[in-house]
Amino acid sequence: MPQIVADESKGLYNATTRLTVLRDMGRFGDATVLWYVEDPYDNNTDLFPLEGILTYTDGIGEQDIVITAVADGVCLICHLNI
Repeated sequence: MPQIVADESKGLYNATTRLTVLRDMGRFGDATVLWYVEDPYDNNTDLFPLEGILTYTDGIGEQDIVITAVADGVCLICHLNI
């Protein structure tokens, strides 16, 4: 399971983390990936979205997940489950 550190901005601005998920073993046919954020501190109110679906159509090899952290000066270590 990949571990991603999302460092939030301070002040009035939110921070975003972009994660690129690569499709391995070919790009033929359609594929769907379900993902969710697991916060070890159980404080999921600072992050959004907390889950989603990536849909790869034939020929597509990568998709991005963009997670936004609300600016409150806290650094979170989150686990992205794919």
